[in-house]
Amino acid sequence: MAPKAETFTEMAWEAIISAQQIAKDNRQQIVETEHLLYALLQESELAYRILEKAGASLKEFKIAVKDHIKAQPKILGEQKSLYLGKGLNQLIDNANQYKTKIGDSFVSIEHLLLAIS
Repeated sequence: MAPKAETFTEMAWEAIISAQQIAKDNRQQIVETEHLLYALLQESELAYRILEKAGASLKEFKIAVKDHIKAQPKILGEQKSLYLGKGLNQLIDNANQYKTKIGDSFVSIEHLLLAIS
């Protein structure tokens, strides 16, 4: 099932949209976890701070994620559609479970990062 905007905070939804654009920009048809992670690293100051406090070497980490994305299969012809990958779908389900467990109303950046970890 495709994610719905009304279940996410504005910042988390923007990261989902950015992940789609990153996949599209890289001529990839399947939007996966690494696209979302890169979107969070690139655009979310909150995610950046959380990962930094967790001890991540963010500059190197961001480069590694970008290199991984670039190494994924590309569409050679016209790109008509994007699809939610199995890994990202599972991540969103896990983020929803964290949201429910914590008692929050919306999936946030924090829930997405917990699900990624």
